Amino acid sequence: MSTTRHEGRGFVPFVSELLVSHVLGANIRLVDLPLLITKASFEMKSFSVTPSEGLVITGLASIPPPSPILSSHRPLVVFLHGGSYASDYYDSDPERSIEPLSTTLGIPVISLNRQGYKDSTLPVISEGQTSLREQSKNLHTSILPAIWEDFGKPAGASSIVLAGHSIGGMIGVMVAALYATSSSPRGYPLSGLCTTGITDRANPRWNGVEPPPLPQTGKHFNWPDEVRDAMMLNGQVSADFATTHSKLNNPAPVDEVIEATSRINEWRVCAKDVEVPVLGLAAEHDALWDTSKAAMDDFARLFEKTTAEIGIVTNAPHCLEISYQARPAFLKVLGHAVQCARAHGMEKESEKEMK
Repeated sequence: MSTTRHEGRGFVPFVSELLVSHVLGANIRLVDLPLLITKASFEMKSFSVTPSEGLVITGLASIPPPSPILSSHRPLVVFLHGGSYASDYYDSDPERSIEPLSTTLGIPVISLNRQGYKDSTLPVISEGQTSLREQSKNLHTSILPAIWEDFGKPAGASSIVLAGHSIGGMIGVMVAALYATSSSPRGYPLSGLCTTGITDRANPRWNGVEPPPLPQTGKHFNWPDEVRDAMMLNGQVSADFATTHSKLNNPAPVDEVIEATSRINEWRVCAKDVEVPVLGLAAEHDALWDTSKAAMDDFARLFEKTTAEIGIVTNAPHCLEISYQARPAFLKVLGHAVQCARAHGMEKESEKEMK
């Protein structure tokens, strides 16, 4: 497990060339990619599913026609947003949306409104449990199986790859651990995991700093726009993006915020059980997390049972998916998803041949 620092300028052509040649085919040139993206529909469709009684999950979906190159090993990428955002975090505007790449490359993606956001049901926290653990359990036992039945199978996908940002990344780690350790039948095939916006430890600037006081009543909490701009963007976006960022501000469930700001590390304990390949991306200018080489190496070592590729996205803030580096980051995530789906598919084919 090694740390790779991905330079923005050199990283984009490399990943673009990889995806264009291996996903779209050898007859498509790298120089054609901007034109192909321009022709994309730039529209994700809203959806609502009811995985179980009393549980409603909403979100956005981009389900393009199957690509001949990915007809047998096609991932369904399921995105989990971070705290105070929602599904439109991955579809904030045409320059930062995952949709054009999804459509152009023929890779289906789902962006969930996690529980407690938008119209998705607030998690009911059992005694002795946490919000993150309840969300992870519900994702594993009912939400992802429903997403697989409603979107994965009809799209011709061969497996699911989870991609979570910040708190969504923590939950993704916990779901992948449940997938590996659960004795119950799995209702979906998981082939990979990607995390962004989390590392082994907090940014040193927060050492000795107490978490901010939070309301102890009510179910949701609104972070002020100026706080979110400073912490999440850290000056790594254009000045006119502030209006769009404000529109992305969503009330966050209080229990979730308290857990995150109190630095509960249960997700780190779960990392040792993850068995699917992991991609961990962090931002050079992350105001919340330590992105030093030592911290990134320690993050990779959390995943004891699998390979973990980690990297720094330069010139990017904590919320790298809505920064100047959004598209390069998405390309990397989608490339990892294709790699995981193909490895998973080949493994399953090999198992069939052995029988």
